[in-house]
Amino acid sequence: MLTPTCPVCGKPIRPGARFCSRCRAPLNAPVQAQIACSRCGTSNRASARFCARCAQPLTAMPVSPASSPRFWLVGVGVAASVLVVVLVIILVIALNKSGTAIAANQATGTPIPSATSTAANLMTATASAKTNTPIPPTRIVPAVGLKVGNTAPDFALVDSAGKTLRLSGLRGKPVIINFWASWCGFCRQEMPDLNGLYQDSQAQSLIVLGINTEDQDRAAAEKMVRDYALTFPILWDQDNHVSQQYQLRGYPGSFFIDRDGVIRAVVNGSMNRATMNEQVKLIF
Repeated sequence: MLTPTCPVCGKPIRPGARFCSRCRAPLNAPVQAQIACSRCGTSNRASARFCARCAQPLTAMPVSPASSPRFWLVGVGVAASVLVVVLVIILVIALNKSGTAIAANQATGTPIPSATSTAANLMTATASAKTNTPIPPTRIVPAVGLKVGNTAPDFALVDSAGKTLRLSGLRGKPVIINFWASWCGFCRQEMPDLNGLYQDSQAQSLIVLGINTEDQDRAAAEKMVRDYALTFPILWDQDNHVSQQYQLRGYPGSFFIDRDGVIRAVVNGSMNRATMNEQVKLIF
């Protein structure tokens, strides 16, 4: 390690001295080029021919202030300070933009995505980019209910052949649910048109479910099916739980359900063929 020397006369000085003990020169004078002794390492003036400590002829290369370890330590400290200032400025700008975006979203009512959803979206987009496969949009399933636009409540009933049929198993096909009873005159009035609609709409895969309910006489209901030569499935709601589930207001009652299981029309009372044709368009 180089020993500090006077910048004027080259005499070695002790750390902390303010003046040179030889020439009394202030030790804060500008640093001049120096030559380090090859024997003892003492720094000497560039014009000196012999080392001030050991009298060794000075043949070493001049020592530049930039080669001093202290010089490099100072440079590293300055660079680190500049880097910290730049990072602080970038952080402040990012926080300001984030605060502005949050305020704008709150003002407009736009939900702010969470970190989890943002990461999930990023992973999904990355997977899609890697496979080049488009990701289908997520379909929102309407809530279960009895109003138009609701998903029809599911149920399971036994048909005339003893086979259990479930409404949710008919997804992908348009469905008409018709509640009827053998003692209902209006039910008898619309049955021929309903049967004709079913037969004429097989190309559209229309399903008509005739649910017999509130009927004390099963034999009378079966006779009505034979008399009108009904070809669509007849389901037997013997304990009336499905009619109660659908909160019927009277007989007959019909629900038009699309291929996704969503109610598109509700008709309370008897229908003619024109009304049926108009409503069935909503589920094709």
